[in-house]
Amino acid sequence: MIHHVIRFNIKSGVSDEQLDNLLNSLRRQAVAVPAVVSAHVGRAHGEDRAWGANFILNDLDAYWQFITHPAHLETDRLGWPLLDDFTMFDITDDTDPTIGDAIAGLHERRLREFPELVDVVAPPRDPCQANA
Repeated sequence: MIHHVIRFNIKSGVSDEQLDNLLNSLRRQAVAVPAVVSAHVGRAHGEDRAWGANFILNDLDAYWQFITHPAHLETDRLGWPLLDDFTMFDITDDTDPTIGDAIAGLHERRLREFPELVDVVAPPRDPCQANA
């Protein structure tokens, strides 16, 4: 299992309606993307980012299906312009020591195969360097 977790703050001036649209778009992914086993979207606590989502996926194939699904791509286009601060990380029970590199490779592949996202989506950051 892979838990794909995002945490974010929104920019000053983003309306309640825009935030609701973003949160609803994230929630739609749980229904629209068959690869999502379970998802939670809402307020985040215990960190300096106010909002978050957690998507549970079975494996790398499901991860790829998730990040390339039209519902996810629509959330990218809708959400990224509203974000002030964002972090993403994955938690997995997979014991393969290369799974982190494999996940990073899927994100790189997605940007190659969907070049229109390059100007929309910030490249994934190394969580070890996120606070550097």
